[in-house]
Amino acid sequence: MIIFIVVDLPAPFGPRKPSTSPRFTPGTSLVGKTVTLSVSAKRRGFTTKTVAAKSLVVKGILTNSKDPSIAKAACNLTAQTCDPVTGSLGAWTKGATLKFTWLLDGKVLSSAKSLTYKPAFSAYGHTLQLKVAASKANYISKIATSKFYVVGIASQQ
Repeated sequence: MIIFIVVDLPAPFGPRKPSTSPRFTPGTSLVGKTVTLSVSAKRRGFTTKTVAAKSLVVKGILTNSKDPSIAKAACNLTAQTCDPVTGSLGAWTKGATLKFTWLLDGKVLSSAKSLTYKPAFSAYGHTLQLKVAASKANYISKIATSKFYVVGIASQQ
């Protein structure tokens, strides 16, 4: 049995030639357009059967297989200093553009510009988080935030 797949594209893209490939990946120029997929099965001695379906090409969905996280560090109560903490952006859809923001008690720390952040001793006992915003052309943007980390308490889950 031979199976042919035809994808009819809207103007100005035009119809594609029949293919035996089971996959069709629409390009970004087709987002918001309707495509028609026709599948024909042909076998000697049988009637050729063709079925078709239309579908709207939508934006992709960014995913993160690993959430952002913060490596734990302690504060020295005698010296009144805190060790730097290190953030990880997590794992995202390939090619995504990532931007991060440090949060202290839910408020943006505009002075924190690196994935390594040294909290002031005044942050001891407050919550710290790393928020990551991911974007990519023709994908739906996504934001993920690390779990809360209480500054200065190194043994947290």
